[in-house]
Amino acid sequence: MDTAVDLRPKLSRVSRVHMGGPFPEPVPLVVPGLGVVRCSKILQVYERKRLTCLGLLDRHRNGGTQEDKVVVKLYFARMRAARQWRKGDRGFRVFMEGGVAAPAVLFSGYLPGHGVYAAVYEYLESAENLDEVLQRTSAERDRRPMLEALIEAVALQHASGVVQKDLRASNFMVRSGNVYAIDGDLVRGFTAPLDRETSLENLAWLLANNRAFFGDHVHDWYTLYCVKRGWEAEPREERRLTGEIFRVRRRNFKKTLRKVFSSRDVFVSRKERGLFVLHRRDRPWLGPKEILSLIEGLPAAKGERDGSLSRYEVRSNHGGLLVFCSAGFLFSGRRGFGKVGGLWRNAYMLRWLGIKAPSPLALVRSGVPMGRCVSWAVFECVEGVPLGSFLRSPGVSEREMSQVLPRLARTLSTLFRFGLGLERLRSDEIMVMDDAVALSALEAVRMAVRTEAAVRRLCSDFLTEWEDAPEVKSGIEASLRSEGLL
Repeated sequence: MDTAVDLRPKLSRVSRVHMGGPFPEPVPLVVPGLGVVRCSKILQVYERKRLTCLGLLDRHRNGGTQEDKVVVKLYFARMRAARQWRKGDRGFRVFMEGGVAAPAVLFSGYLPGHGVYAAVYEYLESAENLDEVLQRTSAERDRRPMLEALIEAVALQHASGVVQKDLRASNFMVRSGNVYAIDGDLVRGFTAPLDRETSLENLAWLLANNRAFFGDHVHDWYTLYCVKRGWEAEPREERRLTGEIFRVRRRNFKKTLRKVFSSRDVFVSRKERGLFVLHRRDRPWLGPKEILSLIEGLPAAKGERDGSLSRYEVRSNHGGLLVFCSAGFLFSGRRGFGKVGGLWRNAYMLRWLGIKAPSPLALVRSGVPMGRCVSWAVFECVEGVPLGSFLRSPGVSEREMSQVLPRLARTLSTLFRFGLGLERLRSDEIMVMDDAVALSALEAVRMAVRTEAAVRRLCSDFLTEWEDAPEVKSGIEASLRSEGLL
């Protein structure tokens, strides 16, 4: 196989569709000091800029050949490849000099035979991406040790004079409780430990930009961080940290709101004349064919007035599905999806805020360009027990009630603090899960900012549901008051 070949045209054709799979064609790299590295599985893709893959390196040991795994980053942007590589290389050197836990750098530089910049790193056997682990770990008791380990890792970075600005959970690996930094792009090193102001600014970024930290545990994280730095916790400093976290989240919330329909992430789109289908690539059981078959079996919005919204609940082999349908015109708001576009946006906003809600699965639009169309949105239901049934159950204990009611109040407080509102608040549209409270009625969410008086009226009306259960009513009222909602 000819290894001296310009790889840039081939790498430019790799897209996010290929993530998690093999390269369309084998890609061998001649790496000085290492030999030939064969790139196999694609781990991450920044289209036409950079990609990360799993590589296989042949090493000679004990008279034989052994295949070692490595991680390879390839930089091939037409104009900025050298600059992007240099940023990552500088960051990993800062990690090494500061004693930060990170994969060892086996090679970093330009590959003249291939026309790309590359960095080859040690493969951390049995390590997992921290963000992926957190996403599949729902119980707080299992998530907390990993978050504490991340706080400790950041505290150690700061104590070593290292500041990693992009503190996303996806930029860390975890193995046996140890956390490793894997992204050096936005890293700076100082000759002395970071001062309190700089440290807490960076800590606020961590707590504000990772949904795993959303909640009312700022005091716990701040206290833990101070313990790891050997500092005395100060209430005034904690209040400033909380305010900064809230400010950053509000800013990010507004940015996310503008990108709801442009972000694809785990979604794949298919366009044909008169048909648009967007679906999740990680749900192979619900591809375009299955989606179209599903909605064909439901009564369409034909004959209904434009702007109406129909709701269907469907059971599948993989759980419950919510399907919404609306009729309108292609040039209407919300990118031409009408009212179901609003529900799609609501689901994304709740998810961003860390509030459990139906998960977006698919969007479908059919119709004549610039004419009348019908749009569908498919969501994965939240599985749980309706709040009314849970609280009225004779088997519910005071301890269980004391856990659920504060969660409900915190969920509503988060919603209202970020400028969202609810058209209605009913117990049958609130689901109790193992470690969270979920909102199941996406159509009840409103984007308009609610005044304090409107929030109090909504919560007061909610309390009237519990006139026949005074103990439950008093518990709900106390929880809502603790969050300033009454």
